Amino acid sequence: MFLVCAALGLAAMFGVIGSSTVTSSGLSVINGSLALYPGSDVVGFPPGEVTGNIYIDDAVATKAQDDAGDAYAYFVSLPHNASADLSGSDLVGLTLTAGKYFFAKSAQLSGNLTLDGQGDHSAIFIIQTGTTFQTSVSSNINLINGAKSCNVFIVVGSSATIGSSSAIRGSILAYTNVVLHHNVWAHGTMVALGAAVNMDANTIVAPADCIRRTSPPSSK
Repeated sequence: MFLVCAALGLAAMFGVIGSSTVTSSGLSVINGSLALYPGSDVVGFPPGEVTGNIYIDDAVATKAQDDAGDAYAYFVSLPHNASADLSGSDLVGLTLTAGKYFFAKSAQLSGNLTLDGQGDHSAIFIIQTGTTFQTSVSSNINLINGAKSCNVFIVVGSSATIGSSSAIRGSILAYTNVVLHHNVWAHGTMVALGAAVNMDANTIVAPADCIRRTSPPSSK
């Protein structure tokens, strides 16, 4: 049986989903599976480790990309309140409650961001950017009061770049590419819908805390 998150579909069983390539320098560890579609070039595994499976340009990888793309489109389609428009702001120092937050262009995190579930373990957090999402070195997304990584989604209009030694609790769905600098730790699915996922001695944990069971797709 495959483990599936209602929001991400099959994509939730993956730590990394790339489109053109997935590359890793140093010893990266993916606690979960890795998918690449439609590309065929996975570099750095080994010596990097994948505790699940590696799917390259096959039916499972296709389904993972499709489900991630569907989730991206769904999150983008959701409305946001005017008070949740954070365009031009830095996320550092903020404490956000459940909901969708919007940046017309780029978004920056230069330190700590706190997401407060307010006692609701099903609280959903969506941060959508029109263009890029970037964090500084040693930035953190922290969860309190029942918030869960599997319910946090950063929906990026172009590329996501995560600074060295940052800790990201939530999935990143980038329209183009994802760059994870040295020693990034993430609890979520790192998705590049249109280009590469580039890693450097990272640890990625698939978001298995909001899962349900379903039948696997055909592997033909």
